[in-house]
Amino acid sequence: MANVCAWCHNPLLQTKKNDDESVSHGMCKDCFSWIKRNDTGRALGEFIDDLPVPVIMVNSDCTVDGANACAQALTGKSYESIHSKRAGEVMECRNARLPGGCGNTIHCRACTIRNTVMGSWQDGEAREMVPAYLDTITCGGEKRIRYLISTVRLGDKVLLRIDDAGDA
Repeated sequence: MANVCAWCHNPLLQTKKNDDESVSHGMCKDCFSWIKRNDTGRALGEFIDDLPVPVIMVNSDCTVDGANACAQALTGKSYESIHSKRAGEVMECRNARLPGGCGNTIHCRACTIRNTVMGSWQDGEAREMVPAYLDTITCGGEKRIRYLISTVRLGDKVLLRIDDAGDA
């Protein structure tokens, strides 16, 4: 089994504690360096653009501040059309269309995506491979989407990585 970085999917070097046990921390040196110390000299937008998985950068109220090309392809929306919108609006959550909008309805209290992002925002802890479901409204009608998401806080932003998405 290959061990790859959870963020950039590049292969990880394996070290062994003993002959029978491989050790992997799930993050490559470059991603770890960027996340822990932000010392690579690259802008956050450049960092997420290089990732081969959909990543949406949000601020403390789940407003989108950035999205890489993979996230734009997944949502079918350009950066300009999603910038400064709430994550639920970008992902077409049906509850985002209710009075009050994304983050301000009674349904938002139970939203796994919102709670995962806000949890990382509040305690600074990363979350990995969290299952989430979102009821969406698109031109094709209503549909429930199943997601696996991961989050990490970087300063005043949280990166929301979409590890998997498909029909529920």
